[in-house]
Order: sequence, then structure tokens, then C-alpha cells
Amino acid sequence: MRWRSRSFAVALSLITWHCTWAMLPSLIVFDLDACLWSPEMYELSSPPSSYCSKRRGVAAGAQTVRLFPGAEAVLRRLATDTAFEKVQIAVASSTTEPAFAKKCLESFPLSGSKFVTIDELVRFKQIYPGRCLDFKRRYNPQNR
Repeated sequence: MRWRSRSFAVALSLITWHCTWAMLPSLIVFDLDACLWSPEMYELSSPPSSYCSKRRGVAAGAQTVRLFPGAEAVLRRLATDTAFEKVQIAVASSTTEPAFAKKCLESFPLSGSKFVTIDELVRFKQIYPGRCLDFKRRYNPQNR
């Protein structure tokens, strides 16, 4: 798990450098389970209910779904830094519990930004049972 936090820290510094010296991507896609948060949806014994500030995550019975610190920092940066206002954000995830993942997106707050939740930040969502195939083709802005 420690390497994920470092990976997001590196990604955040690359984003900072990228903003200064190069063009930004038009679309950034995140996976959900084991990339943005833990535990994975299939590991939950109860459906997620709501964000609990005491637990610092989304309550799911006795369990808590928490964002990785690096993922939270990157999402907050994308939501608040005006350099990213034209960058579209997407999630692509295969899970045995798509409704659980959607509830988590709707519940995680993004305080300090114009977006109330992660769900509001994310423009495209491909969350379904099965494999994530052809995301780029399905959600390419040129295909609208």
C-alpha cells in the first residue's frame, strides 16, 4: 500500500511540472478499487451508506471505505486548481458491486472545491460487472 501513496505523490509532482511546462491531457481516467480506495467493493459485507467524518471514510456496516491519501490529494488538486478546469475526469472500474462503487463516489466529499463530492468531479463513469474494455473508444469526446 505504501507504494501507492508514493505513486500518487510522484503523479502530483508530475502534474505540477506538467502544468508549468507542457499541455494538459484532455481526459484523466482513474480506476477505483485498490487505486483510489480500499477495501475493494467485493470485500464489503454491507453496502456503503454515507460518509462518516469520525471514520474519515464511507461507512459500510462495520467496515470503512477510505481514499488513499495520495489519491485524495490528486483529486483535490484536480478539483481546485484552475489549470485543470478543462481536463475531464473519468472512472473506469469493474466490480461485483457497481452500486456500492457509485454510492462511494456520491459520498466522498471534496471540501474546498466547487464540487461537493467526487461524483460531481467525475464526468464519465464506466462502472459495471465485468472487464473495463474500450473505455477510450466509448468516452472519447470526439465520439459525442
